[in-house]
Amino acid sequence: MPRFHVDIVQLVDAAQPGWVECGMVDGHGVRHSFVEKIPIVTTEHLSENSVFPRDGHIRCTFVSRRELSDGRNLVCVDTTSPDGVESTAGETRFELTSSRLLPDEVVRTLVGTGTWLYSGSVQCVVRVIESNVAFGTGAYEDEAELAEDRLERCFYVEWAPHDDPTGVSSTTGPFSTLDDAQAHVQLASNATVSWDPALVRGRPTTV
Repeated sequence: MPRFHVDIVQLVDAAQPGWVECGMVDGHGVRHSFVEKIPIVTTEHLSENSVFPRDGHIRCTFVSRRELSDGRNLVCVDTTSPDGVESTAGETRFELTSSRLLPDEVVRTLVGTGTWLYSGSVQCVVRVIESNVAFGTGAYEDEAELAEDRLERCFYVEWAPHDDPTGVSSTTGPFSTLDDAQAHVQLASNATVSWDPALVRGRPTTV
């Protein structure tokens, strides 16, 4: 079932199950607010001590799709099902840009591995991950294009600690193409990266 991203901006009522205020910007640039039970919009445990804003999602059903004259695709969704959600204005149908919709799950695929030299001598592992979701900043003050998650093919770079080749010490991205992700690693590693032979001309053969 599809979902769309919302910003959880504040706790409204801490009494179980807890209520929070959320917001999102639709495909026409109009902001909508929701006051909803915490378990409906997030799996996090939120309280008076939580720091806001936070990421949340509202489940919905697909109604229709149309293309605007400027080439953008708008998707009409309804929040009546499955959770009976409506905005503070009583609305349940919204037109969103298709990039605002998120899949039921995030699909991550390892498309490349390599090693690079930290401080010129310490060998560390770096990985390139293909994702079906580009994660937004989650910052309430950012424009929607930056703040919200987007359903699109992209790539992330995961840097492993020198003493834990399977771990992740930091992540950079998203990058639009595999070539962009590799170029970032080349620059960030001071050209010390050595890619696994499975990567041939920027495209994974086997992983």
